Amino acid sequence: LPLLYIKPEVRVPESLTSLGVTDLIGVGYSSLKGSPSNRIHNIYTGVSKFNGLLVAAGEEFSFTKNLGHVDAAGGFLPELVIKGDETIPEYGGGLCQVSTTAYRAALYSGLPISMRTNHSYAVSYYAYPYGYGLDATVYEPLPDMRFINDTPGSILIQSYVEGTDLYFVFYGTDEGRNVKMEGPSIYSYSSIADSVTVYTDELAPGVRQLKEYAHTGFKTDWYRSVFNADGSIRIDRELIHSNYEARPAKYYEGKSPESDEALDPVTPSA
Repeated sequence: LPLLYIKPEVRVPESLTSLGVTDLIGVGYSSLKGSPSNRIHNIYTGVSKFNGLLVAAGEEFSFTKNLGHVDAAGGFLPELVIKGDETIPEYGGGLCQVSTTAYRAALYSGLPISMRTNHSYAVSYYAYPYGYGLDATVYEPLPDMRFINDTPGSILIQSYVEGTDLYFVFYGTDEGRNVKMEGPSIYSYSSIADSVTVYTDELAPGVRQLKEYAHTGFKTDWYRSVFNADGSIRIDRELIHSNYEARPAKYYEGKSPESDEALDPVTPSA
């Protein structure tokens, strides 16, 4: 049979066009493949807080402010978070995947980034697809991820998950900005050979379990340039620097009543 292909007409309601929301201006992407169930739940819950959000012209967007309080009442579950020198379960573990994806959308929309902090150690979830160095950790109230809407109109955020793919899509006024990313440059590798042992009553005496893997430390540099429609420079090779710490492997071991270690619950860090 003869077929006629007709592209669907995309209609933007007047309520949005009047605010300058007329075009796609940037997309942020990350993958949550391999995440445990609680982490996936927290990501879905976090993403829902931003879908449909409007950022007015001239407004500074704050991730933590729009996310709200992270607790059980907000629908979040316990999952691993990096806190100090530990990786422990807390409500909302996995939300940094949401903030990282929003950060990437702001980067690729050519918007000024007013606050961003890398994770204390390199997390493999955030290496895909660009490589390390484009992550943004958050924890109420700080660190936060913030950007400024310096476009002529409002920005509409659409955030959603498709399968194991997480997206933040920014719509607004297309001024013809062009973003060029250079990186990552990775250097200054370091590691800690000696492990740390934490003695605990939670395990039988002498039983030893790996609690945290060792992490290699390194630094990364990216450069972002943003050009106007006429080719003039808006942001000239902005440095995006990340410093990821080396972490030793950590073991839990059951206390032995006869051992000297039982008197000291934690061995000195290497």
